[in-house]
Amino acid sequence: MVNFKKLKKYLAILFAFTYLISMTELNQLLKFPLLIQHFAKHKIENPQLSVFGFLAIHYFNGNPHDEDYDQDMRLPFKSDNTCINILGLSTPSQYGSELKIILYPKEIKLNFPSETIYSSSFLQNIWQPPKNS
Repeated sequence: MVNFKKLKKYLAILFAFTYLISMTELNQLLKFPLLIQHFAKHKIENPQLSVFGFLAIHYFNGNPHDEDYDQDMRLPFKSDNTCINILGLSTPSQYGSELKIILYPKEIKLNFPSETIYSSSFLQNIWQPPKNS
């Protein structure tokens, strides 16, 4: 016999996981095995390299064009495929332009023509009961 409560629970988890992977940056966590492989490669080349040293080289020194630049760009959180770019929004730094902020006047004056101002006696007439004709 099928337990529908468990099935609903597992489907909800599956849908939530699918949504989070596709619409947020959690999909970058799927690249974590590449990070481990790349660290192992660097560890063979330099046995004194620590994990923090590896992270500093790849994440805190910009993006130097070295011999393994293509592999470096495949690491998690290194590419430009962020949610902002997926949604089609652009940031000013992408085009090299400056962000210009337009300031509005501090005081906004509203001018109403005299015929649009209604007296309170007119508004009271709205709430009269219907009359038989």
